[in-house]
Amino acid sequence: MPRSREDAHSEMEDIRQRANRFQSIFANSTLGIFQSSLEGRFLMVNPAFARILGYDDPEDHGVEFLPPLMNISFWLLVSFDHTFR
Repeated sequence: MPRSREDAHSEMEDIRQRANRFQSIFANSTLGIFQSSLEGRFLMVNPAFARILGYDDPEDHGVEFLPPLMNISFWLLVSFDHTFR
């Protein structure tokens, strides 16, 4: 059964609200959050993560300026272990 124009509009508005909520959590979190490629390149980092790495803000230069993580699982494990010692 075809959806009505109102249903489609309501669904799109719901998607926009979810995206805005995610963006707000990502940008305003005090915890460092990032997304990386399988090759270890940063695709997206939040401001808290950039500060952890010693940068002011990832928006200043884009995530391309951040070094690749050669072994991301090892790096995360070492970081986690170091944080909770």
